[in-house]
Amino acid sequence: MKKLLLAILLLLPSSAWAQCTGQFQTGQVCGNAAGVPALPAATNISAFGTISGGLTIGSTAVGGGTLNNGLYVGASGLLAQQPVLFLNVADQTLTGGANITSVTNSTGNITVDCGKGPGQYITGSTSAWTITAPANDGQCVLQVENPGASAVIPSFSGFSEGSNTGDALTTANNAKFQISIIRIHGISHYLVSALQ
Repeated sequence: MKKLLLAILLLLPSSAWAQCTGQFQTGQVCGNAAGVPALPAATNISAFGTISGGLTIGSTAVGGGTLNNGLYVGASGLLAQQPVLFLNVADQTLTGGANITSVTNSTGNITVDCGKGPGQYITGSTSAWTITAPANDGQCVLQVENPGASAVIPSFSGFSEGSNTGDALTTANNAKFQISIIRIHGISHYLVSALQ
């Protein structure tokens, strides 16, 4: 794995060294396997040595490159893990799912940032506090967990709401609520679900 990471690092452009250009033969990458500083060049990936896990290169042609055990060496010589999802390409298919790590927020006023993660939580404040709409389009769930005593219901700012915002927030000790927050094309909305 270390050698694969080293090989990938060698592919990254640097202000000190020229970058490879042009098309490479199947099984070649842009790099320097010499072990000493040198300009990168089209290099057979086998020159980087054995990669642990039994990975070999060169069995199935895919789109002008080679695919084997998930490693793609394209006609341009770039390495990529297959399949790849891109953040800036529409209509991709994802089979399966993903587990997330919930993100904690500090108690008190909060401007929702769905970019922090799709599942977030906050301990409700014991003094006046506000949940402010996100500044960017996105969606997430904010779980509000009331403290053991003296919870204060938050106010909401920057949301475009009608009269239906879901369940009522309460000051009940240790009560929990999930607030679904969505912003699309600059318009923010929330919906509360009581969990007790």
